Amino acid sequence: DDNVSLKEMEKLSKYKDLEIEVTRMWNLKTETIPIMVGAFGIIKKYSDKYITKTPGLTNIYNIQKIALLHTSYAKHFQYSNNKSITAHTQGTQSCAR
Repeated sequence: DDNVSLKEMEKLSKYKDLEIEVTRMWNLKTETIPIMVGAFGIIKKYSDKYITKTPGLTNIYNIQKIALLHTSYAKHFQYSNNKSITAHTQGTQSCAR
């Protein structure tokens, strides 16, 4: 997905200064590990190599599951809010007549 690639590049660029600063201040080797997940669980093909570098992350499936559950919740919440706003607006319009 092009959006995932774009976001990955933005994040790498955004955190590059922090990476350099931490290396300079603390004399530590730092590395930004981009693991970008699209709203529908899309992950770039080479993300496996990054997952193995990240402590606590065991596999892509768990990351995709979290992304999909969050997207599902957000869509449900958005639908519920739009439905109640529409019902309230319709009720107001009929009272104004």
